[in-house]
Amino acid sequence: MDYLGKKNLKTYKEEIKKIIEDLKKELGNDWIFHYYLVGSGRRNMVVESNAGFDLDYHIILSKHPRDLKAKDIKMVFMETLDKITPGHLSNSKDSTHVNTIKCIEGGKIKYSYDLAIIKKGKHTENLKNEKESGSNGPYHFVQVPESNHF
Repeated sequence: MDYLGKKNLKTYKEEIKKIIEDLKKELGNDWIFHYYLVGSGRRNMVVESNAGFDLDYHIILSKHPRDLKAKDIKMVFMETLDKITPGHLSNSKDSTHVNTIKCIEGGKIKYSYDLAIIKKGKHTENLKNEKESGSNGPYHFVQVPESNHF
């Protein structure tokens, strides 16, 4: 396992930046959000393994159509991502806490992007799919523990 390093990560960071900027344009003025890289990607310490590597992003919602429930928000993001994501990447997958987009080559994951949908108010909340009984849902925002409490 080797570190990819800042120079090698630049291409992947630029790719997801374009996807997220296209997402903003496609969603239009009813949606306002900003995003940032978190985890090992933020520190340029990504390790490539046999299972590839991932870059984790937080998408912080500031504005969205008020009549949308948590599941609707998740589905709008997934459907829009599927519409704009380049063909060499998979459609977005609905994980418990993130939407995941993967690049698969030769039957193996080369890299992926994990996009967590976050709301900030009195507390920071992450959009979660509980996946009860093997199916999707219910969807809701759950409070994220403050890291300084660990």
